Amino acid sequence: TWQTANNCKLGNSCLLFDGVDDYINIPDNGLLEISPEITVNFWTKFNVLPANPTKLVGKWNETGNQRAYMVGTKTDGTGTYFEGV
Repeated sequence: TWQTANNCKLGNSCLLFDGVDDYINIPDNGLLEISPEITVNFWTKFNVLPANPTKLVGKWNETGNQRAYMVGTKTDGTGTYFEGV
């Protein structure tokens, strides 16, 4: 859910996730094509790292599993990984 500046550490608005099933889905758009390179930067805080792999941020097409880039947690719960094409 969108939060107001009172509830955000930085900026005038932020998103609050409950850690269960929240996500943001942005439809495909040519403006999201990476050329020639990109920096992906975000903050996340886990009270406990998930035991199963978790997608944190990425751009991919679920049909055919076509990935451009994705950042997520490792399956062993030791941190994060980056996967890019």
